[in-house]
Amino acid sequence: MENIFGKAKKLLALINHVSTPEQERSAAWSTLQRLMKNHGVTMEQLMSEQKEQRSYPVINDDDQKLIIHCTAVIVGSVEFDVYLSRCKTCLLLTLTEAQDILLRQMIAHYRHEYTKSLHMMDHEVERCKKALADARKARKFGIIGFIHKMKLFPEKEPEQNQSSKSYTKDQIAAIVSAMGKCTGNKFKQEQVKLQSSQRS
Repeated sequence: MENIFGKAKKLLALINHVSTPEQERSAAWSTLQRLMKNHGVTMEQLMSEQKEQRSYPVINDDDQKLIIHCTAVIVGSVEFDVYLSRCKTCLLLTLTEAQDILLRQMIAHYRHEYTKSLHMMDHEVERCKKALADARKARKFGIIGFIHKMKLFPEKEPEQNQSSKSYTKDQIAAIVSAMGKCTGNKFKQEQVKLQSSQRS
Protein backbone atom coordinates (compact mmCIF):
# COMPACT_ATOMS: atom_id res chain seq x y z
CA MET A 1 0.00 0.00 0.00
CA GLU A 2 1.30 3.42 -0.98
CA ASN A 3 2.28 6.01 1.63
CA ILE A 4 -1.04 7.91 1.51
CA PHE A 5 0.01 10.42 4.14
CA GLY A 6 3.16 11.35 2.21
CA LYS A 7 1.24 11.64 -1.06
CA ALA A 8 -1.33 13.94 0.56
CA LYS A 9 1.47 16.15 1.91
CA LYS A 10 3.01 16.44 -1.57
CA LEU A 11 -0.34 17.36 -3.10
CA LEU A 12 -0.87 19.99 -0.41
CA ALA A 13 2.59 21.46 -1.08
CA LEU A 14 1.84 21.57 -4.83
CA ILE A 15 -1.45 23.37 -4.19
CA ASN A 16 0.16 25.98 -1.95
CA HIS A 17 3.21 26.63 -4.17
CA VAL A 18 3.06 30.07 -5.82
CA SER A 19 4.40 28.89 -9.20
CA THR A 20 1.85 26.07 -9.65
CA PRO A 21 -0.39 26.74 -12.71
CA GLU A 22 -4.08 27.15 -11.92
CA GLN A 23 -5.14 24.09 -13.92
CA GLU A 24 -2.55 21.88 -12.17
CA ARG A 25 -3.53 23.32 -8.78
CA SER A 26 -7.20 22.51 -9.44
CA ALA A 27 -6.37 18.93 -10.47
CA ALA A 28 -4.18 18.45 -7.38
CA TRP A 29 -6.95 19.76 -5.12
CA SER A 30 -9.48 17.31 -6.63
CA THR A 31 -7.04 14.43 -6.14
CA LEU A 32 -6.38 15.47 -2.53
CA GLN A 33 -10.08 15.67 -1.70
CA ARG A 34 -10.69 12.22 -3.20
CA LEU A 35 -7.71 10.82 -1.28
CA MET A 36 -8.91 12.23 2.05
CA LYS A 37 -12.49 10.97 1.45
CA ASN A 38 -11.34 7.43 0.58
CA HIS A 39 -9.15 7.16 3.70
CA GLY A 40 -11.23 9.14 6.19
CA VAL A 41 -8.61 11.87 6.73
CA THR A 42 -9.63 15.47 7.47
CA MET A 43 -7.68 18.59 6.55
CA GLU A 44 -7.13 19.34 10.26
CA GLN A 45 -5.57 15.93 10.76
CA LEU A 46 -3.43 16.36 7.67
CA MET A 47 -2.17 19.79 8.77
CA SER A 48 -1.53 18.69 12.34
CA GLU A 49 2.10 17.81 13.14
CA GLN A 50 1.44 16.98 16.77
CA LYS A 51 2.61 13.45 17.55
CA GLU A 52 1.41 11.23 20.36
CA GLN A 53 2.34 7.78 21.59
CA ARG A 54 -0.29 5.38 20.35
CA SER A 55 -0.94 1.72 21.11
CA TYR A 56 -1.38 -1.07 18.53
CA PRO A 57 -2.43 -4.58 19.65
CA VAL A 58 -0.11 -7.42 18.64
CA ILE A 59 -1.47 -10.93 17.95
CA ASN A 60 1.85 -12.79 17.60
CA ASP A 61 5.43 -12.39 16.35
CA ASP A 62 4.34 -12.37 12.71
CA ASP A 63 1.79 -9.66 13.44
CA GLN A 64 4.45 -7.59 15.20
CA LYS A 65 6.66 -7.71 12.09
CA LEU A 66 3.69 -6.75 9.93
CA ILE A 67 2.87 -3.67 12.06
CA ILE A 68 6.50 -2.49 12.03
CA HIS A 69 6.72 -2.77 8.22
CA CYS A 70 3.39 -0.99 7.77
CA THR A 71 4.63 1.81 10.02
CA ALA A 72 7.80 2.16 7.91
CA VAL A 73 5.58 2.67 4.84
CA ILE A 74 3.40 5.26 6.60
CA VAL A 75 6.27 7.37 7.95
CA GLY A 76 8.38 6.83 4.81
CA SER A 77 11.43 5.63 6.72
CA VAL A 78 12.83 2.62 8.58
CA GLU A 79 14.08 4.92 11.35
CA PHE A 80 11.39 5.45 13.99
CA ASP A 81 10.89 4.72 17.67
CA VAL A 82 8.94 1.61 18.57
CA TYR A 83 8.39 0.09 22.01
CA LEU A 84 6.84 -3.13 23.23
CA SER A 85 4.43 -2.74 26.14
CA ARG A 86 5.24 -4.44 29.47
CA CYS A 87 2.59 -7.08 28.89
CA LYS A 88 4.07 -7.63 25.39
CA THR A 89 0.65 -7.43 23.77
CA CYS A 90 0.96 -3.96 22.20
CA LEU A 91 3.41 -1.90 20.17
CA LEU A 92 3.80 1.75 21.18
CA LEU A 93 4.44 4.16 18.30
CA THR A 94 4.67 7.96 18.22
CA LEU A 95 2.57 9.18 15.27
CA THR A 96 0.30 12.02 14.19
CA GLU A 97 -3.46 11.49 14.13
CA ALA A 98 -3.51 11.18 10.33
CA GLN A 99 -0.67 8.63 10.40
CA ASP A 100 -2.53 6.68 13.08
CA ILE A 101 -5.71 6.47 10.96
CA LEU A 102 -3.80 5.29 7.89
CA LEU A 103 -1.72 2.80 9.86
CA ARG A 104 -4.77 1.14 11.43
CA GLN A 105 -6.40 0.82 8.00
CA MET A 106 -3.22 -0.64 6.56
CA ILE A 107 -2.77 -3.16 9.40
CA ALA A 108 -6.38 -4.39 9.04
CA HIS A 109 -5.98 -4.77 5.27
CA TYR A 110 -2.74 -6.76 5.40
CA ARG A 111 -3.84 -8.94 8.32
CA HIS A 112 -6.77 -10.05 6.17
CA GLU A 113 -4.53 -10.65 3.15
CA TYR A 114 -2.01 -12.61 5.22
CA THR A 115 -4.77 -14.87 6.60
CA LYS A 116 -5.97 -15.57 3.06
CA SER A 117 -2.39 -16.33 2.02
CA LEU A 118 -1.98 -18.82 4.89
CA HIS A 119 -5.19 -20.64 3.89
CA MET A 120 -3.97 -20.89 0.30
CA MET A 121 -0.59 -22.25 1.45
CA ASP A 122 -2.29 -24.82 3.71
CA HIS A 123 -4.45 -25.96 0.79
CA GLU A 124 -1.36 -26.31 -1.43
CA VAL A 125 0.46 -28.33 1.25
CA GLU A 126 -2.51 -30.77 1.48
CA ARG A 127 -2.61 -31.08 -2.30
CA CYS A 128 1.12 -31.85 -2.41
CA LYS A 129 0.76 -34.42 0.39
CA LYS A 130 -1.96 -36.25 -1.56
CA ALA A 131 0.10 -36.19 -4.76
CA LEU A 132 3.13 -37.54 -2.87
CA ALA A 133 1.03 -40.32 -1.29
CA ASP A 134 -0.31 -41.30 -4.72
CA ALA A 135 3.21 -41.32 -6.15
CA ARG A 136 4.52 -43.53 -3.33
CA LYS A 137 1.59 -45.92 -3.79
CA ALA A 138 2.23 -46.14 -7.54
CA ARG A 139 5.96 -46.72 -6.95
CA LYS A 140 5.19 -49.46 -4.43
CA PHE A 141 3.14 -51.48 -6.93
CA GLY A 142 5.69 -50.90 -9.71
CA ILE A 143 4.85 -52.30 -13.14
CA ILE A 144 1.55 -53.83 -11.97
CA GLY A 145 0.36 -50.45 -10.72
CA PHE A 146 1.43 -48.86 -14.01
CA ILE A 147 -0.43 -51.48 -16.07
CA HIS A 148 -3.61 -50.90 -14.06
CA LYS A 149 -3.26 -47.13 -14.30
CA MET A 150 -2.80 -47.27 -18.09
CA LYS A 151 -5.58 -49.92 -18.38
CA LEU A 152 -3.41 -52.20 -20.49
CA PHE A 153 -5.98 -54.99 -20.80
CA PRO A 154 -7.77 -56.44 -23.86
CA GLU A 155 -11.34 -55.42 -24.37
CA LYS A 156 -13.88 -57.98 -23.18
CA GLU A 157 -15.49 -60.06 -25.93
CA PRO A 158 -19.24 -59.52 -26.14
CA GLU A 159 -21.11 -62.29 -24.36
CA GLN A 160 -23.20 -64.54 -26.52
CA ASN A 161 -26.91 -64.08 -26.30
CA GLN A 162 -28.26 -66.66 -23.88
CA SER A 163 -31.32 -67.18 -26.09
CA SER A 164 -29.19 -68.15 -29.13
CA LYS A 165 -28.64 -71.89 -29.60
CA SER A 166 -26.73 -73.90 -32.18
CA TYR A 167 -28.43 -76.78 -34.03
CA THR A 168 -27.07 -79.73 -35.96
CA LYS A 169 -27.79 -80.14 -39.67
CA ASP A 170 -30.34 -82.86 -38.95
CA GLN A 171 -32.18 -80.63 -36.48
CA ILE A 172 -32.27 -77.73 -38.94
CA ALA A 173 -33.63 -80.05 -41.67
CA ALA A 174 -36.35 -81.27 -39.31
CA ILE A 175 -37.33 -77.68 -38.47
CA VAL A 176 -37.56 -76.72 -42.13
CA SER A 177 -39.62 -79.78 -42.88
CA ALA A 178 -41.96 -79.08 -40.00
CA MET A 179 -42.39 -75.46 -41.13
CA GLY A 180 -43.28 -76.66 -44.61
CA LYS A 181 -45.89 -79.13 -43.40
CA CYS A 182 -47.52 -77.24 -40.58
CA THR A 183 -49.45 -74.04 -40.13
CA GLY A 184 -51.23 -72.56 -37.12
CA ASN A 185 -51.82 -74.88 -34.17
CA LYS A 186 -50.45 -77.91 -36.04
CA PHE A 187 -47.07 -76.14 -36.44
CA LYS A 188 -46.96 -75.44 -32.72
CA GLN A 189 -47.64 -79.11 -31.98
CA GLU A 190 -44.81 -80.18 -34.28
CA GLN A 191 -42.55 -77.63 -32.57
CA VAL A 192 -43.31 -79.22 -29.20
CA LYS A 193 -42.49 -82.66 -30.57
CA LEU A 194 -39.19 -81.38 -31.98
CA GLN A 195 -38.18 -79.81 -28.67
CA SER A 196 -39.06 -83.06 -26.84
CA SER A 197 -36.87 -85.09 -29.21
CA GLN A 198 -33.94 -82.62 -28.64
CA ARG A 199 -34.11 -83.13 -24.90
CA SER A 200 -34.07 -86.89 -25.22
